[in-house]
Amino acid sequence: MNGIVPAFILLSALTVPSSAATVTLLPNGQGAGTDWNWVGGSANYTNWRTPDDEDTSYANGFSKNDSETVLMEDSSLAGTINSVTLYIRMREATATGYAFNRTLKSSAGTYTATGLVVTTAYVDYTLTRTTLSDGASPWTWAEVNSIEAGVATTPSNYSGDARVTSVYVVVDYTPNVPPSVTMDNDFAALSSGTVTANYKLIDANGDTCDLTNRASPETGTEYSTDGSTWYDAAMGTGGDGSTGLAASASPGTQHKYAWNSASDLPDTEDSTVYIRLAPYDSYIEGSWATSNAFAIDNKAPAVATTIALAATPVSGDASFQLDAAFTEGNPNTNIYAYNLNAAGYVTGAGDTNVADPSAHTFNVGLTGADKFAGIKCTHTDDMGNIGVTEDTAGVYVRPLVPQAPTAADATQTTANVTVNPNASEAGAGIYYVIKATCAAGVFYVKADGSLGVSPVWGNGWPSPVSVTGLSEDTQYWFAVAAGNPQDATPTEGENSASAYGSWSTITTLPPPPKNLELTGELDVSGLILGN
Repeated sequence: MNGIVPAFILLSALTVPSSAATVTLLPNGQGAGTDWNWVGGSANYTNWRTPDDEDTSYANGFSKNDSETVLMEDSSLAGTINSVTLYIRMREATATGYAFNRTLKSSAGTYTATGLVVTTAYVDYTLTRTTLSDGASPWTWAEVNSIEAGVATTPSNYSGDARVTSVYVVVDYTPNVPPSVTMDNDFAALSSGTVTANYKLIDANGDTCDLTNRASPETGTEYSTDGSTWYDAAMGTGGDGSTGLAASASPGTQHKYAWNSASDLPDTEDSTVYIRLAPYDSYIEGSWATSNAFAIDNKAPAVATTIALAATPVSGDASFQLDAAFTEGNPNTNIYAYNLNAAGYVTGAGDTNVADPSAHTFNVGLTGADKFAGIKCTHTDDMGNIGVTEDTAGVYVRPLVPQAPTAADATQTTANVTVNPNASEAGAGIYYVIKATCAAGVFYVKADGSLGVSPVWGNGWPSPVSVTGLSEDTQYWFAVAAGNPQDATPTEGENSASAYGSWSTITTLPPPPKNLELTGELDVSGLILGN
């Protein structure tokens, strides 16, 4: 897009914003216009890099509508561009009154200023633009780096001797101010998981910023547990991210950074944690801004005392207690639970705000047929971290000790034994074992009534049991123990079996008298026989 302005405007001083800096860009390549002749020097565009050598080296134009343009050096500077000024030092050697055009071209378009009348002496002529060729868009450094500039004779008749000894560009700009961050330091008294760091992003130039530190090179988001050694921070959810962040002049634009502390500091409870942020606005980096120390708790409560029944459960108990303890610096709730007979967990709230709660009582009656399929305690700290102690090995409720059995009806080799349960035992299907002792040793009644050397448990004993295979004229002692039916093989001395009850004794009958066998003669003399 070409722009044309009258000569009197071009010769007037244009007002531009005050600036803190300028940069001069010299020719560094030949442009598209190549009609003029190079005289002296290197006989190319480098003749225009020496503004004070006058007629020693220059470009010479003789014909109408001739153009000569050059490319300019690139700049790696940053900041707000206030204006771009084209400098052309030239004279007319043979005549005056001719008008020339000046060209300032960038990738956005071409601006042409017409009507420049020069003298026979060398003079610096300037053309200042505060916008691109469209008259509205601001200059960018990318447009500056695409500048092609020069001079041309007019399309009308021209037969003079124009000489241009130098062409260059001066960029007036406000240097980029490093962005900065101010931390709000409004952290919660205690944080866990995603920690939100509220901050303000300041950039006097209004540049969009990222949280990055290109010098490290690391991310511009880091954490520390001592304020000295720093590590890259993992981003959490719920924040504004770390790229494409709006910024403004002080006091800045409000943002929040979400830090996934659970990822970086798992299983950690620490009261001196820091976050620091470093902004970058695509031109220059800002300094690190470090937060105040704050506390995090990502550590699950540790089990100090494994869950257990406070006492051995016995049939007839009207209640039982569960006891457990944890290690936790920020304790909150304790929930006890039991699973009786695999019916599912039933919970009860324990003490709060302590890691070592009192034993919790459940007012639930027990029988000798019950079994704890699981017991547990769950502690949740102030930050929602959870610690659990659980025992699913199973705990049997011990049945009540049976009464002494009834032993009766002895013969030489048998006796009837009746199992007498404890009258207070409410458990269904209780197992029983019958032990028999005598001088020959210890035996157990088997299902068929005979004696064996291993315990036989069952809940279908006849009443009475006909015990067979006994020895004649022998004293036997019988006792009965009860077993929890959820244990297929209750074991003496373990909680699934009661102790043996009282003993009952019985003696088998002696053998019958033997018949007297006579041999020889019987002397009955002197035997008085009655009537």
